[in-house]
Parts: sequence; structure tokens; C-alpha cells
Amino acid sequence: MNSFPEKVPSEILAPMLARKEGSMGCGVIVRDSAGSILAALSKNIYGIMDPEYAKAIAAGEAAMFGYDCGFNFVQMKRDAILIINALNSSKENLTAIWGIIDGVKRIAHCFDSCTFQHIKRSGNEAAHGLAKFA
Repeated sequence: MNSFPEKVPSEILAPMLARKEGSMGCGVIVRDSAGSILAALSKNIYGIMDPEYAKAIAAGEAAMFGYDCGFNFVQMKRDAILIINALNSSKENLTAIWGIIDGVKRIAHCFDSCTFQHIKRSGNEAAHGLAKFA
């Protein structure tokens, strides 16, 4: 197991940035309700060229990271409004990202509580820094 308190609400921030060499950098920051950083991830993912697909992949990476760290009460905050709207929708759609969105929703059911919220990019700068570092 991990050393994180099980009932601490966690905020997961996860942007993904395009890179020139055909890869994407993904950065994830996990904070507690007081704003302290509990965990961070910087990961390079190859072969993803479509921006919306990349943003959906980043949501999946963030959800899996939160799950792997053992967090139970999660607020996923993204600056990608289309992804947040898809995650909050109960309707299915046939876009290329739907399979990824459905996977993120399935992971979300593993948490005691999981919400998806849109934030401005300026509120996501630390995670963007990690994505650039990847």
C-alpha cells in the first residue's frame, strides 16, 4: 500500500502538450485539499498526433495515476473543456476518443468519489511544466 491518507480529497491536474518529434508530454500533479503536492508524474507518450485524442489520453493517465497512488476522493481538473464535458456526459458518442473517455469513466468508478471539473489554463501551470519536461 501507500503512505497517503485514504480519506484525503485529492485534486488531479493533467495537461498534455504536443511535441515536434511525434510524441506528447503528459504532466500530472496531485494535490490535497490544502494545495500541498502529494504526487507528480511526467511522462512522454509516442505516436499520438491528434490533439483531442492526446487530451483524452492525458485524462486516462491522470485517472490511472490517481488509482495507482491509492487515492479515493478525487477531483480531476483539466483545462480541456471538450474532454471535461465528455467525462461529465451520460450520453455515448461515436467520436474517436469515446473509447478512452469510457475507460476513464470506468476508472472513476473505482474511486469512492470522482468529479471532473474545467479550470483555466492559468490554474494548471505546474502540470503544464511537467508536461514540457517529459
